[in-house]
Amino acid sequence: MVLLAIALYCIVYSITVAHWVDDGNALYYGPVLGLLIGFLIAKIPYMPQALLHIVACIVGYLFSVWVTSALAFQIPYDVAFRYLISAFVGDLSSQPLVASQIVFFFYLSFLCFFLGYFGSWLVYRAMLPWLVAFVYSAIMLVDLNYVSVSMSYMDLYVAIMLGALLLLIARVHLTTQIMRWVEDGLYVDHSWLRKITKRCMQVACLIVVLALPLSLLLPALEQPNSGKVFWARLDTTWGSLLAGHLTLNDLRALAMATGGDASTNYFGENLQVSNSVNLPGGDVLSYSSSDDKSHYLESVSYDHFDGHTWTIAAPYAITAYKDNQTLMPEQGVQPSTQSIFTRVTLLSTINGSRDFLFAPATPDQFNLPVNVMYANVGGDKDALSWSTPSALKTNSTYMVVSNLPTADTAALNTAPLPANNEQYWSSDPQARLYDQVDMQTPSDLSPDVSKTLKQWTQGSTSAYEALQRIETHLSDSASFTYSTNNSAIPANVDVVDWLLQTHSGYCTYYATAMVVMARMLHIPTRMMSGFSTGAYDQTKKSWIVQGSDAHSWVQAYFPGHGWINFDPTPGFGDQSTLSTQPASAHTPVPVQPTAAPTRAVAPQKQPTQQATPGSKSTNATHAASLSPALLYWGLGGFFGLALLAGGIALFVNVRRRRRLPDSVSSLYLRIGRLAAWAGLGPRRWQTPYEYSEMLSRQIAHRDPLLWQLTEHFVHDRWGRPDTTMQPGETANVMRGWPLLRFTLIRRIFFSRRVKNLK
Repeated sequence: MVLLAIALYCIVYSITVAHWVDDGNALYYGPVLGLLIGFLIAKIPYMPQALLHIVACIVGYLFSVWVTSALAFQIPYDVAFRYLISAFVGDLSSQPLVASQIVFFFYLSFLCFFLGYFGSWLVYRAMLPWLVAFVYSAIMLVDLNYVSVSMSYMDLYVAIMLGALLLLIARVHLTTQIMRWVEDGLYVDHSWLRKITKRCMQVACLIVVLALPLSLLLPALEQPNSGKVFWARLDTTWGSLLAGHLTLNDLRALAMATGGDASTNYFGENLQVSNSVNLPGGDVLSYSSSDDKSHYLESVSYDHFDGHTWTIAAPYAITAYKDNQTLMPEQGVQPSTQSIFTRVTLLSTINGSRDFLFAPATPDQFNLPVNVMYANVGGDKDALSWSTPSALKTNSTYMVVSNLPTADTAALNTAPLPANNEQYWSSDPQARLYDQVDMQTPSDLSPDVSKTLKQWTQGSTSAYEALQRIETHLSDSASFTYSTNNSAIPANVDVVDWLLQTHSGYCTYYATAMVVMARMLHIPTRMMSGFSTGAYDQTKKSWIVQGSDAHSWVQAYFPGHGWINFDPTPGFGDQSTLSTQPASAHTPVPVQPTAAPTRAVAPQKQPTQQATPGSKSTNATHAASLSPALLYWGLGGFFGLALLAGGIALFVNVRRRRRLPDSVSSLYLRIGRLAAWAGLGPRRWQTPYEYSEMLSRQIAHRDPLLWQLTEHFVHDRWGRPDTTMQPGETANVMRGWPLLRFTLIRRIFFSRRVKNLK
């Protein structure tokens, strides 16, 4: 029990340090109750285990509700029950923001209880410690993906957990062997048991002490990209099957799981659009800005697209700047900006072809040396990427000053379409640069792209309105789907054409389509790569960005205003409709970068913001109006059904026990049970023959049936398996069994009557 508790609490501690919930200390109570209940149920011999499992789950459920409501959030029980029912019926979005936190805390509390119960029962009843080790290790691996890399001491807790589990496996294996020896009739005593247990555990401890340190010398294994793609596609296919919209494309993608490009390099001189992308988890950086808002963090932009890959094709030069030195301003941008200060902390290493820096739009100054890559056309320059001469270490921090564009919708709408007023665009000081760098389109586009663009932008009176319409159509989740696992892109099909055919892809798909369409309208645009906003951490007062937040979006150039952000990826709402203030803690909500000006975009679908009357709102109101009495009656009915099912199982079990066993040798075990009730049970040191001899003397005659059963029992246990009793012998045993049973039952009452007379 001690070894199991040590391993379990290492897992619970990893859950708390991963900051899944704010008050993780309340999670430490559930494992104790789970361990005790699992131990008690494992030791109950005759009650149906299925019924006991149901009772244990109900107890754990009620206990988790109590921990969640009384200890963690200090709310009434009926409120917690109401939120749980809302989550069950799918109306949690209609409840207050804290409801999702309460439901998630309840889930973690019940998980901690169930891990204790599950582990204790498997060890003491099923004797399967290796299964406990497998489950505990899997959960620890999940938690470690969300633990900050700065917590290097977590390696110690992993070692402690593994050591405890290995010793537990050794201890249970030894116990199983000893039980088998006893069942086989071998003689054991307490002194020998103590010695053999001590020696075996000493050897196990030595193996653990040697194995764990030596395992650190082994190379770290990482799942190959083909494996990541396969499991990701399998998960996608399974989700499509459950949702009822499994297609041939899903099956084809699963069959091609080991083919195609399995990875995408977000931070380098090229960005390949693959059929699938596998982003790492875990925290990579945190940031906080002087305006207390979230921002997209840009790192590198791309100008050339060949149909499948983005590259930096423009002639460029790299300029080195010292710390706190102002970067060269873009020549065509007027001083209509807002300066903000951003503090960025690197939490883990970010792989890339360079040591890129990440900052809100238009960085102007860093407090560390920086190399800026500029596109250079005839002396006109434009920043493409920002990097450091030497790699930053984990937990290092830098400050950056950014100049955010402040142009409003009215100002941007003054920019006409280039086809309507070419002079407006060519008069910009950097028109030559952008015409040469940011206007290229692939040569293999089908006429469908131009046709779709014409349909989407028909009637647009300004460049900004046309970009809005493209962004709105691509980000419409009713028409397009965000997916990181997609069908393989044919080599002879452009990514934009493929997206318009499949209507599915990840961020780079949609950003590519918008850039290409905007360039077809002769609007300078480019692909920007970096990180999306991340999630706000209330305790750290900063935004936490994970590896999975790597993102691609669009920047369009407007004369006099600079680069303006657009994001056509479905699921990323417009900046004007989503708050970027840190109002919620640890609830990741996709929002747009503040570098984009406020834009009046056509209404997009926001499923969690508004509910149509008579649909979800009606269900939410119904769920919220559930009275506590109904909740209690529901739980009572569930518990009653569980008792009824357990009673039926118990009745069937008793009836089964009363039937004559199929195996003749099992009658010998029943004889031993009846004789034990009469005070004539077998001793540990007796062999079956010795016990039958003693029993024959006690019942005053040498019953041949008893000796025949003894012979058959010994044969079944230790004899050759290819010989069996003849049918005539079996029938003879069955006919003689009632008389022998009556003799033993009479002995039970006779011995009691004699004892009472004495």
